[in-house]
Amino acid sequence: MSILGDYHHWPQFLAGISFSEDDEWISCEVEEGGELICRLRGHKIPSRHIGAVRIYVYTPGQAQPSRADINPAQSATSRDAGDVGLTLGAAHPIAAELSRTLRSTKPRIYNYGPRWQFILFGPEGASPGGEGERGESIRRPR
Repeated sequence: MSILGDYHHWPQFLAGISFSEDDEWISCEVEEGGELICRLRGHKIPSRHIGAVRIYVYTPGQAQPSRADINPAQSATSRDAGDVGLTLGAAHPIAAELSRTLRSTKPRIYNYGPRWQFILFGPEGASPGGEGERGESIRRPR
């Protein structure tokens, strides 16, 4: 877990993370000390198999991005704002920072992945323009 804090600068603290779902919706709620940080709720839209995706995660303060490989066994994308909702807490400091930082709590695109494998590589992972673990050429995204 130190890779997430030390390299990616993601906050590290103990939080309550709960998931719930019904026939139509799935949701995730994050809270600390009884205070809501955020709740993300997404509609279960029809999904299908698509091929593997490689993305690069750009982290502030790091010269090299990290590679992330996604294997979406089932995936779907929606541009309908009614398919997803983000609720921010009222009092938690991270919720307040998100509220100041985000331009909107309505996303432009919603990706629903009921069956995904997501692998985030650390700083030793392949970088764009370099070589992958098996020597394959990796190109920087445009």
